[in-house]
Amino acid sequence: MDFRLNGSPGIVTVGLGTCLMIAFYLYYFLTKTTTGISLKALAEDEELAEVMGIDSYRSHCLAWFISGGLTALAGSIIVIHQGFSPVDADVLIVSVMTGAIFGGLNSVYGAIIGGAFVALAQKVLAKVLFWVFGLSVMTWAPIYPMVFLVITLLYFPNGVMNWKGTRAMISIADKKETDTADP
Repeated sequence: MDFRLNGSPGIVTVGLGTCLMIAFYLYYFLTKTTTGISLKALAEDEELAEVMGIDSYRSHCLAWFISGGLTALAGSIIVIHQGFSPVDADVLIVSVMTGAIFGGLNSVYGAIIGGAFVALAQKVLAKVLFWVFGLSVMTWAPIYPMVFLVITLLYFPNGVMNWKGTRAMISIADKKETDTADP
């Protein structure tokens, strides 16, 4: 039997607390420990990291272990909170990938921010469109992450955490337009 806190199921509170705690620990692990720094170095430039003495095989195994553990934890929280069927997998995968791409594929923090944004935007957009258009718009709710994905790839191809790179690409494109406009 699940407990309730302020009308919400207990898994919402426990799941949110667990996710925040793991996000802070992951930040600490990747920035303050030698193992975490070596994982980041390996992700940046594998050959240079090996030259510096980092065991790439061991680091890859650790990265797979961490990602598998986090995936198992996220999956168990989702199943306890809302249940799951094989049909739901497609929508979940698209939402997760949209969050990762929105934040930036090369940034752990971007993936966290992107995932939070996509989840909140889906809920807010569903409520706003329901309020404006009525019940019929709820059948289109699984398409919202695809819309976010298209917008992200059009305007932020490297993710929002890499917006400086996107701004640089835009300024280069603007410069090329002005160069070609002047005869």
